[in-house]
Amino acid sequence: MICARCRHAFEYIVSNDDTWIAGSNKSREPDGREEQEKWHSFTHHPTHESFREAIDQRCSVCIVLWEELAAEQQSLLVDATRTHKDSTSGPSREASTLLQDAIFVSLELGIRYMWIDLLCIYQDEDNRADWHHESTLMNQVYSNTFCNISAGDANGCLESLFRPRDTDTFFPQVIEVQIGHRDGETQLLRVYDSAYWHRSVSRALVNTRAWVLQERFLSPRVLQFDTHQVLWECLQKSATETCPKNIPDQLVGRDHLIFKNLLPVVQTTRDPDSRFLAKVRHIWTCLVNEYTACNLTVPSDKLIAISGIAKHIAALLQDDYVAVTRGWLRLRGPLRPLRLVRKSLDRGHGWEWDIILEGVKATAPEISLTARLSYPTSPELRLDVFQEGFEEENANDMLFAMLARTVVVSHDKINDRRLEMLLLKLIDREKAIFERIGYAKIGNSAAEAVLEIQRPADAPPLPSLEYRDGMHSICIV
Repeated sequence: MICARCRHAFEYIVSNDDTWIAGSNKSREPDGREEQEKWHSFTHHPTHESFREAIDQRCSVCIVLWEELAAEQQSLLVDATRTHKDSTSGPSREASTLLQDAIFVSLELGIRYMWIDLLCIYQDEDNRADWHHESTLMNQVYSNTFCNISAGDANGCLESLFRPRDTDTFFPQVIEVQIGHRDGETQLLRVYDSAYWHRSVSRALVNTRAWVLQERFLSPRVLQFDTHQVLWECLQKSATETCPKNIPDQLVGRDHLIFKNLLPVVQTTRDPDSRFLAKVRHIWTCLVNEYTACNLTVPSDKLIAISGIAKHIAALLQDDYVAVTRGWLRLRGPLRPLRLVRKSLDRGHGWEWDIILEGVKATAPEISLTARLSYPTSPELRLDVFQEGFEEENANDMLFAMLARTVVVSHDKINDRRLEMLLLKLIDREKAIFERIGYAKIGNSAAEAVLEIQRPADAPPLPSLEYRDGMHSICIV
């Protein structure tokens, strides 16, 4: 015998010449009653309880499906059913407005399969085996997806992708302005909100979550439903309903560079050169900056939540990706004693730092120019720690800088050398253990001056595990 749902599903397949459906379709119940807009699941049973009841009734179709599952999968299915039955936090038919909307969008796009983390990964704090396994494969899930559906400002499954809206409030205004010196000569211009993309995409609620970063970066396409309009990101362009062809770069900012401008270069690059590798490293730096500004509910997830991106970048750089939660990293490079001195800017516009290496200030010589420079001449310093000053560290010779690399930067056909350094604080002098406190970039002639600094021959040795060929080996925790 077969259960009523199996018989009904079989009749539906034959009558519609289709396979199992997840979506909204008119159908008839076995007793002949017509039910409008009935939702079918992939397994034709709306709940696991219904599936188990069919097995207990000896439905031959359901028994075959059940026996095809491994013992571990059977246990997982039973445990998941019990968890969601006894908990109010699990997904339910009443609390899945957002999920039903996503299924509707998927069907409208002609896509019949959907990955939903909440449903596809067993969510149980007491049994994390399935989560640990699936979380390591998320880079493959997102990279091979057709499209990522994003609910921009939804707070949970109770909310909807679709909201009432007034299109007059977000479509660009058209104004008439006079051009030239001729009377009566005018031109129509559209006025756009230059901060809209940053506000609605970069700082959307969904994109402030750490786990979402790799979804957005690895997915080839992102369809985001905002409060006002639908937004689009892909490998070719970023678009909105108000700018369907493409959003000007001035309105998108650097987001497009970070998230959707890397893969086309990768696909057309057969032999990565130094410029390509430099671009990948720059994008990795930008991604880490974005990631550290995101919210993470479980602090222990901080490495796994970005591991998909890290694996992707490691493959491009042909490097090995290693995730370490507790341990140390051994680095080798030129080490220099460092002092950091904070100074106030003119007119009270914030603070800057003087970087002093081996007693030499790392700044460019004073020059007088009437032209406006498009790039900074002062050192750029970013700290990982919040400190008003480093008086104690300076006095006890605890700060050091390790020269990381030099980069040639082109400005108006002029090549300048830029020096990048890791800023370190000494933790254990005997074991040469340091912790990173930030990094700095020094450009123009200041970089040349730093590279020419020579340590006095009679100076005491710097803390290191090994010194060879002008390079120090140290540990960073």
